[in-house]
Amino acid sequence: MTAFCCHTEHGEGSSQLVSRQESRRRRRRREEEEEEEEEEKEEEEEEEQKEEEEEEEEEEEEEEEEEEEEEEEEEKEEEEEEEGGGGGGGGGGGEGGGGGRRRRRRRRRRRRRRRRRRRRRRRRRNCCLIIPRHSSPVLMDGRGLLCCNSMDHPELM
Repeated sequence: MTAFCCHTEHGEGSSQLVSRQESRRRRRRREEEEEEEEEEKEEEEEEEQKEEEEEEEEEEEEEEEEEEEEEEEEEKEEEEEEEGGGGGGGGGGGEGGGGGRRRRRRRRRRRRRRRRRRRRRRRRRNCCLIIPRHSSPVLMDGRGLLCCNSMDHPELM
């Protein structure tokens, strides 16, 4: 019986056992601390991402408001031009026809520009929505990423 007791309570074996238990406890503590740190980092990253998304949305809204104001100003200018052109066009018959063409071209150009801007904005808006990492392809930095346009991200190909 004395051969077994040296591994548990007295003698040389007991100090080894205690040190093993302590090292296990230390390892567990270390692992728990690392897990907590990782969780904190993930939470911070998520908060930062939310803030960035909110800022982007605010910027987009501001851009939209500015563009709407520009459009209103352009429309007012067009109306003024039409009113002014109608009065002046009566004097010279040839000039009146040319003015109308110019106006149409300007309108077309403006419409095209607006459409392009809107398309670009739509593309920007629905691309690269960051979502939880388990449910999507993963980028090199480990964040989950869902992308409507994978050409923007060769990592996903």
